[in-house]
Amino acid sequence: MKSKAIALPQDHGQARRLFMAGFAMLTLAVLFVLGQVSAVQAQERPATFADLAEQISPSVVNITTSTVIAGRTGPGDLLPEGSPFEDFFNDLDRGPGSGAQRSSALGSGFVISADGYIVTNNHVIEDADEILIEFFPGGEEGVPAELIGTDPNTDIAVLKVDL
Repeated sequence: MKSKAIALPQDHGQARRLFMAGFAMLTLAVLFVLGQVSAVQAQERPATFADLAEQISPSVVNITTSTVIAGRTGPGDLLPEGSPFEDFFNDLDRGPGSGAQRSSALGSGFVISADGYIVTNNHVIEDADEILIEFFPGGEEGVPAELIGTDPNTDIAVLKVDL
């Protein structure tokens, strides 16, 4: 007995067309979903700079620092003995404000985490004895802040307040 091969006609063209149609539908579905995500993201952006400022204002803080500075020292040894100005400058050195004084400075920063970490510039808090934070929109007294760390090279400082 001889075997005979039966040849069935194969239509590769139709299978290919079905595959391409399915691929095209999948691509369109993915593009549709991505388009919807992009549209939602575009709607979340503030329309104006004022809207943006209103949105982020609660994270901006005012920083007040105070530092004790030494009193005036006057020219002292710079004047020759017996100079007519010697008595004048000695009287100034003994006058009001001749002792240590407290100096205040202002700056700003922003809250970077919900647990009270704040970033500011190092020069704002450098050498400060006391650091107080005022939150937007204000109205309450400053909250004491703890200095966590500084980097003078990049002029960055991190503070922490108890919320």
